[in-house]
Amino acid sequence: MKDKKLVPDAAAYNVRIMGKVLAKSKPETVLKIVQEMEENGLKPDTITHNYLIDCYCKNGKFKEAREVYEGLGGKGCEANYRTYKVYMMELCKKGDLNGGLEVFGDALKEKKVPDLGAVKILVEKLVKEKRVRAAKRVVTGLRKKFEKDFVGGWLELEKIVGLDKNDGGEEDEKVVEA
Repeated sequence: MKDKKLVPDAAAYNVRIMGKVLAKSKPETVLKIVQEMEENGLKPDTITHNYLIDCYCKNGKFKEAREVYEGLGGKGCEANYRTYKVYMMELCKKGDLNGGLEVFGDALKEKKVPDLGAVKILVEKLVKEKRVRAAKRVVTGLRKKFEKDFVGGWLELEKIVGLDKNDGGEEDEKVVEA
């Protein structure tokens, strides 16, 4: 595109980056595209950073992923639900449930909770590791924050942790709150 003096826009760069992440490329490859993007006067956006977080995690570079995650605000970006989903799921896959809980708490505060599948993974892994109290805190925190939306598949989370709709689970431990 450069040969014809056409400069891609941010969306086109993000598609290129997505392709590299899906192809399990090294973070250095993705960073080169980000650098090219900046050299062409474009500012990496939240989507760009989400892919970078994903790439770092998939390559086992969780420290670098955390730096990107924590630095979003300083780059003029704001985490979206996908930021929380990707980072939380990758932390859970790695077995860092405390990190997953931290990211979940951040998402809850911002009312940008990851989708049911991602939250279910966190809850199931907590239960599997015999951290039922923490799993209950996740579910009761969601129910309190999104009472009107806590229907359908979300109710399945209550069954996983042994709560019914009349049991708040608050006697076990502090509820995750925003």
